[in-house]
Amino acid sequence: MDFSTFFEGGLFYGLGSAIWDVAMTLIGVTASQTPSQFSSTAWNYVINDVMSWTVSIGAVLLNIMYMVGIIRQSTNLKENFTLEILIDGLIKVIAGNFLLLNGTRLMAMMFSMASAMSGGFLTMGNLSFQQMDMDTGSYIFYVVYGIIYFVVAMVCAATIFMTIYGRYLQLYLLAAVGPFAWSTVPAGHGISSVASSWIRTFLAKCFEIVIIALAVSIASMLCANIDFGQLSGAGENLDGAIQAIQNMATMVILTGMVKGADVFIRRTFGF
Repeated sequence: MDFSTFFEGGLFYGLGSAIWDVAMTLIGVTASQTPSQFSSTAWNYVINDVMSWTVSIGAVLLNIMYMVGIIRQSTNLKENFTLEILIDGLIKVIAGNFLLLNGTRLMAMMFSMASAMSGGFLTMGNLSFQQMDMDTGSYIFYVVYGIIYFVVAMVCAATIFMTIYGRYLQLYLLAAVGPFAWSTVPAGHGISSVASSWIRTFLAKCFEIVIIALAVSIASMLCANIDFGQLSGAGENLDGAIQAIQNMATMVILTGMVKGADVFIRRTFGF
């Protein structure tokens, strides 16, 4: 690393830029990784140790939930217990068994799809940005307000890191408790909503990284092509401060996009 960059425009500007570049590198590396690639130790623990236990419990619960569904239907005085209802219950039992036996493979397939899509989006844009117009105005701004720039970069980078890290932790937890949710499929209306709720939550969290990658890619394009203005005459030596302010604003806005990716998915797709 060229340590002279830490003093270009002020010490705090160099430190803030370094921290922000690390955060962008974090997104670039982790967005194209599946949970097994992000931490093989954690994933193997969930799949081989935890799920071997939860799948066993889920298999027992599946039979119990099937009997619950039969009892609820047979005691429903508004509807007769017909052959169609019995077949419907058997189909749901088969579906529950399929999820218990193949849930890990299905999750791995979804993870691969999300990683491939997010990696493709990130290759389209430059994840980092620099102060291109280093003139008197930008130097003065970073020397006087460099501490603010540093704090903004540090807070935004930490928020992005926690969001990315927290997503993987939630995916591990979702995989671990999945068999409990899958076992409720044949339980009938009301109880079976647990399974549908798990599926919606899993899909939203799985493809959240795709929205994050797309937001970062679009934001990088905006930063590269939008200039809030340049001064003319004597002021042209001071308009670098405008880009400095734009850089800080971009950090805050992009961090908000990353933080709100999960909410965006839920509202857009009704999850």
